[in-house]
Parts: sequence; C-alpha cells; structure tokens
Amino acid sequence: MREKLNSDIKNSIEYWRYWFRLSFLDIKNRYRRTFLGPLWVTGTVAVIIFAVGPLYGVIFNRPIDTYLLHLATGMTFWLFLSSTISELSTCFIDNTSIIKNSNKPFYIFLFRIISRNTIILFHNLIIPILIALYYGFLSLNILFLLPVIIILLLFLCIIALPVSLLSTRYRDLIPLIQNVLQLFFFLTPIFWVAGTEMERFSLLHLNPFDYFISLARMPFYSIYNPNTLYVIFIFMFIFYQFSSFLYKKYSNKISYWL
Repeated sequence: MREKLNSDIKNSIEYWRYWFRLSFLDIKNRYRRTFLGPLWVTGTVAVIIFAVGPLYGVIFNRPIDTYLLHLATGMTFWLFLSSTISELSTCFIDNTSIIKNSNKPFYIFLFRIISRNTIILFHNLIIPILIALYYGFLSLNILFLLPVIIILLLFLCIIALPVSLLSTRYRDLIPLIQNVLQLFFFLTPIFWVAGTEMERFSLLHLNPFDYFISLARMPFYSIYNPNTLYVIFIFMFIFYQFSSFLYKKYSNKISYWL
C-alpha cells in the first residue's frame, strides 16, 4: 500500500527543478512590478505584530519583550501552515489541464505549493529573529530552527494528499477547510498565551496546531518539550497511513473528479 505513495513521492522529488522553478515563478508573477515583492507579506505581518502586540501584551498582562516574540513566532508559522493547507485544498483543481493531459506524479503539484509558501516563510522569519535579537533571546539554539522547519515540511507533505484529494472529490470541503482554519486561529495560542487564564480551555491539548506552533517557538525560547515531538510524530504517522490508503484506492480517479 505504501509502495505506490512512496514511488510517487520519489518520482516527484526527481522533478525538483520543475516544481521549485514553478513555485519561484508563482511568487515572481504575483508580485510583478512591485518594489518590495514578497516582502509586502512580511511588512503586513510586521505591522500587525507591532500594532496589536503592545495592546494585547497589556490585556494578557505579559512583558512586552516575551509577548512580542510570542506573537511574532505564532503569526509567522500560523501564516505558513494555514496558507499552505488552504492552497492545497485547491491544488489538483488548479492544475486540472496538466493532470488530464500528462502523466506527471501528483506530488509535483503538492510540492509546488509547499515550496512556494516555504520561500515566503523564510522572508517572514526576519521578523521573529530580529525581535529575538533585539530583546536578547537569540542564541545558538536558533540553529534548531532548521530541523523544526523540516518537521513542519514533512507534516505538510503528509497531509497534502488527503487535503487535496478529498477536496477534489468533495468540493464542499474547500470552504469548510477555510472556516476550520479560521476557527483554529482563535483556538491556538497565537494572540493569547497558554499559562494565562485562557488555559482553562481544557481541550487545548486536542488542538494539533498548538503542538506545531509550540515546536516552532522552541528554538527562540531555548525551551524543549519532548512530549510535543512525540505527539507530532504520532500525528504524522497516522496521517501517513491514511495518505497511503487514499493514494492506493483513489489516485487513479483524480482525473475523473476534475
């Protein structure tokens, strides 16, 4: 069952020049004739952080230095995860003509979206890194940010197929995913801080995004929780099995659903 999925992934990786250049071209075309290019996204995130950060720091009674870093890391990685998942829901639909008229591996289209958002992520990482540097949080532990990003990319690669395939078959899932992501934005400690009175929400541990955002914050605060990694790897293993099942049973029907 897993062999077919692994074969598709392997073949797609061999096409890395194809999907990476397309993802770079997507960004270039989106910001054509602009002076700042994708840094407009970075600027927008920075404005939100420095506009509402001091206000929410007072509301939640948090020191401005730790709260700004908390908000910057949360916004940066939430934007990365939510944008990628949202775009994955329409991945096969957006590439209908190519899928119907070629025999390319399906993961090529998924990798294109993931790599495109990863490039934007590296632009946005300037914000939390500069905040951490200014307030004295930056240390050599920031080097662990690279393996953290790799784990996040593996997670997105694993859930990419279920999100794209099921959204292709059931089009109602596309707006549903948008609404669910918006809901989780408020249920995840991005603006509010776990450890305050908001932690009385006893179902927080059932929120998968909380674990991934917490993992992304660890290199900035030099604090590590192995339990977070255990939960993430269990979650990824379950979705990998689910992806393998879906690929074996429905991959040959994708072109008929488009």
